[in-house]
Amino acid sequence: MKSEEIYNQLIQFAKSEHLLNEAKEAFYLWNLNPYSVLDLTSYETRNSDEFDAFIDWFIFDYNLISFQKSIISIYYKENNNEYIKDLINSYRSIYKILSNHDNYYILEDLIINKKITIYNQNEFKINDVLSIRINSKNAEDHVVGKIEVFKDFITKDLIKNITNFKTKDDFESTTSYLKTNYYLLNYLIKKSAKEFSETYPSNVILFKEFNVKNRKEIEKIISKKKFFKKMHSDKDASVFNLVDDQMNYSPGSVEISNSKIVFTSFTNSDLDHVLNDIGLEEYISPSHISDPSEVWLNTKLKLLDDLTPLEAIKHKKYNQILEGILEDIFSIHVGREDENEISLDPYYIKKKLDI
Repeated sequence: MKSEEIYNQLIQFAKSEHLLNEAKEAFYLWNLNPYSVLDLTSYETRNSDEFDAFIDWFIFDYNLISFQKSIISIYYKENNNEYIKDLINSYRSIYKILSNHDNYYILEDLIINKKITIYNQNEFKINDVLSIRINSKNAEDHVVGKIEVFKDFITKDLIKNITNFKTKDDFESTTSYLKTNYYLLNYLIKKSAKEFSETYPSNVILFKEFNVKNRKEIEKIISKKKFFKKMHSDKDASVFNLVDDQMNYSPGSVEISNSKIVFTSFTNSDLDHVLNDIGLEEYISPSHISDPSEVWLNTKLKLLDDLTPLEAIKHKKYNQILEGILEDIFSIHVGREDENEISLDPYYIKKKLDI
C-alpha cells in the first residue's frame, strides 16, 4: 500500500464519529481557545489549509484523552503495518531551503538546528520557509503528508517569532519537544501569518472593557442576535462567540459578568454595531481599562524623551530603541502561561508603528 493511501486512510479514521469529541477537545488546544468550535466537515470545506494542519497534528502528535495515546499508535495496533509503525515517531517542524539540487533539497530545521535532505518533485526556492512532517528511517528523511510553504512577505517575521519561541525556559532542541509543543509553535506562526497577511484587519480591537448596568438585559439582547452563539453560562459569567451565516466560529468573543462586559478581537465596525445598533449602550458604561496595546502606544516614555511610541517612530533616532522594546514585548508575549492573559500584543504594535 502506498504511503499516500495510508495517509488518506488515517485522515478518514481521524474524522470518524467515535473520535469527534476527541477532535473537539484537541481543537481547543490547537487554537489555545476554550471556546473555539469545531465542525470537521465545514472546517475542511471552509479552510482546507488550516484543516490539513490541524488534522495532521491531531493524528500524529496529540494524545487522545480517553486512550492516552495518539491516533497513529491506535491505528498501528489495529493494522499492524510496519510503515505505520515508523510514522509513530514522525515529527513536524519548520525548515528553510538551503540549496536546490537536481532531484533533492538540503534543508535546515529552524527549531532544532538540524540539516536534512529530502527528495521531492515540488519546486522550492532557496530561502523558502516550509512546514514539513519528517519520518526518519535508516538514516534517510522522508516527507509525510502535505508541505506548507509560507508566503515570502512574512518569512522574516516568522523566523523572528521562531527565535523568540526558542527562548522559552522549557525549550528543548529535540524532536520529542516538537511533537509535544508543535501546537504552540503553530499557533504563533499562524497568528503571525494571519496578522501580517495582505488581508490583515488593521482596525481590530484586541480588548475593550465596559462596566455593566444590567447583565440580564444585555444577555437577553445578545441571545436574540443570530450572529452570536452562546458558548458558556453560569452565575459568574456568560461567553458568546461571533459566528458567520453558516454558524461557523469567527474571531470575536464577548464575556459578560455581573460587573463587566469584555469584547475581544472585534473590528471597529463590528464593535460599533454591537454597542450602538442593537441597543447595548444604555446598559453599559465606559471602564477605565481599554486596549493595553493602544494605551502603551499613547503613553509618554522616559526612554523616548517623554514622547509616545507613536510620536517617537516619526524620528529615526528612536527606531533602534523601539525595535529593542518590541523584541522584549515579543518575548513576554510568547512566554505567557495563559493565552487569555491580558498583555501587550506585539503584532498589533508592530503594525501600528510600521517597523
